[in-house]
Amino acid sequence: MSAGRYSLEAPAALVARRRRGKVFQYLCLAATLTGVVTLVVLLADVLIEGVAWLTPTFFTEFPSRIPARAGIKSALYGTVWLVGLCALIAFPLGVAAAVWLEEYAKKGWLQTVIQTNIANLAGVPSIVYGILGLAVFVRWMVAFTGGRSVISGALTLSLLVLPLYIPVLIFGAGAVEADASGLGASGHLSVLAALLVLALFFAPLATTAALRISLE
Repeated sequence: MSAGRYSLEAPAALVARRRRGKVFQYLCLAATLTGVVTLVVLLADVLIEGVAWLTPTFFTEFPSRIPARAGIKSALYGTVWLVGLCALIAFPLGVAAAVWLEEYAKKGWLQTVIQTNIANLAGVPSIVYGILGLAVFVRWMVAFTGGRSVISGALTLSLLVLPLYIPVLIFGAGAVEADASGLGASGHLSVLAALLVLALFFAPLATTAALRISLE
C-alpha cells in the first residue's frame, strides 16, 4: 500500500472464506438437484408403468391376488369415511374448545393447565393414541363403536388431531375477535365473526394440516 492510497483488496482470509462458502453453496445445490432429479425419475417411472392400470376397475374392485382384478375400493372408501367422520367430530369440538378458551374461560390456572396439556398432547407419538384407541374405543366402548370399526378409527384419529387443531383455531379466533372489536362489534358479534371465519378458512386448513401430519 503506497502513501496516501488505500488498497481495496479483501484480506486473504476473507477471500478464502468466501471461496469456501461458494464451494459449500454449490455442494448444497448439487445435493438438492440430485434429490429432485431422482424424485422426478421415480415419479416418471411410476407414471409410465402404472398409468395403464388406472382403469375404472382399479377404483371399483377390492384387492385381489389377480393383478387384472385388483383394486383399491376398500382402502379408498375407508379413507373417505375415516377422514370424513374425523372432520365431523374434530371440527365442532375444536372450534368450541378454541372459542371457549379464547373468549369465555377465565384467565387463571385452569386455562393455563388446559392449554399446557393441549400443547403437551401435540407432541405425543401417534402409537400412544393408537394404543389408547384400542383400549378405549375398540374394547371398552365396543357396545357403542362396534369394536374394530370406522367409528373407532375416527374417534382415535380425532384425539390425535385435536391437540394440533385447537391451537391454530385459538390463534384464528383471537385475531378475528380483535379485528371485529376494533370495528365496533359487540362481544357476541365478535364471537360469531370468529366462528364464521374459522368455519370458512382456518378450520379446513387446520384439519388438512393436522390430518396430513397424523397420517404420516
